[in-house]
Amino acid sequence: AESYTALPAVLTGYARMSVINEDYPVIIPSETGVCHGILYRNISERDLTLIDLFEGREYRRTTATVSLSHLDQAFSINAEIYCLNPDYASIAGSTFWDKENFEKNGVKKFIQKFSSSHNNHLQRKLLL
Repeated sequence: AESYTALPAVLTGYARMSVINEDYPVIIPSETGVCHGILYRNISERDLTLIDLFEGREYRRTTATVSLSHLDQAFSINAEIYCLNPDYASIAGSTFWDKENFEKNGVKKFIQKFSSSHNNHLQRKLLL
């Protein structure tokens, strides 16, 4: 398995919203939105393909500017993000996603739902 450098990052102009009847979030454009997250550097093309397959049609990969800080210096770089495909806007909830609730109540369900069967499906698609 590959290992990637992970850096704390801030994405402005997007909001992390709940997904109706799901535990995971979706990112949507928002003039006042701010998303704190992790930037993974230099992802391999193979892994990007797997992520694209995992995210499916509901999400689209696009380029956005994220802010980083390192050793008391702030800077911005372009990064690829996955945001909601507008064709699937109906899956977005009307409330902000609750990270603490996800960590407490949703992460186990998420892992169970998407681990073995979904990974096998992705692997088969990648090999075709």
